Amino acid sequence: MVLLGAGFLALCAWFFAFAAATKLSQPSAFPGFFPRSDAEDLRAIVAFTGVMAAFATLVALLFAVALARGDEEAPEAAPAPGDNPTDPDVAPSVPVPPSALLAGKTSTSFTYVPPAQAGTCALGCGGATTALLLAGLASWAWWPLPTWTYVVGAAGGLVGALQTGWAVRAWLAARLLTARFTRFPVRPIRPGQTVTAECELHGHATTRIHRVTAVLACVEQWKTSSENARGHTTTTTHQRIVHRQRLRLDGLTLRQGERRRYPLRFELPADAPSSRPGHHPICWIVGLVVDVPNWPDYELARELEVSAAG
Repeated sequence: MVLLGAGFLALCAWFFAFAAATKLSQPSAFPGFFPRSDAEDLRAIVAFTGVMAAFATLVALLFAVALARGDEEAPEAAPAPGDNPTDPDVAPSVPVPPSALLAGKTSTSFTYVPPAQAGTCALGCGGATTALLLAGLASWAWWPLPTWTYVVGAAGGLVGALQTGWAVRAWLAARLLTARFTRFPVRPIRPGQTVTAECELHGHATTRIHRVTAVLACVEQWKTSSENARGHTTTTTHQRIVHRQRLRLDGLTLRQGERRRYPLRFELPADAPSSRPGHHPICWIVGLVVDVPNWPDYELARELEVSAAG
């Protein structure tokens, strides 16, 4: 979808740039376009739409290359009994980011999203920003606007450029490396037992990793409702961390094509609460945070099922 949108925007921008450039040399060409624009305006239109067309083309090419290359599949590890490394990367039922759990916090505003999806969504933000800028340029070129709108448009363009830069940075960061659980228990774990798992880092480019930290946490979530004087009901989501363990692993320089595996081991407390779905869930999460200097952290999370003590 992002590829189609960026490609369509690039075609539209190139057309506007071509139409304005042609009208500079042949004023009678494209009679329905830019009827009140003089030579100076046409040159500005060519410059702006040309830059946006080049940007949209670059986004489309980057996304096409990513889709064509794909992420190289890691070789399957020999699973231990009760382990299943092939489950898809899905967010836990209470999707708290592992970085928030490490800090002893919960977050209802920013939830955990699998890195590949986050990168794609970030690139989608870049495509949406491009669409807004192109729409603004098209309307400015088609209908002359007051001078003050140029200031508003420039401010909006600056914000859009910063947002797009952040989006592309997040998208690129998600492709420096990939992480996955090669071993993870799928059978329920009872309180007092040991949780054993294994994660693997795969470098797609030479990447310096400051530290790798794993966390096991139990998060409880509930909702409360309140009614104001006008009879409107407001629902608030609350979260609290019931239990938390951290495991700090060594940092390293992960070279292109290199794979590094880390064994994970946590001890469940004897009074650990059982996992519970529904409107008042209790969720056990095993999370991984890969701290990459000067880039957004790579985060991975998986839900663990804990049964009642029998």
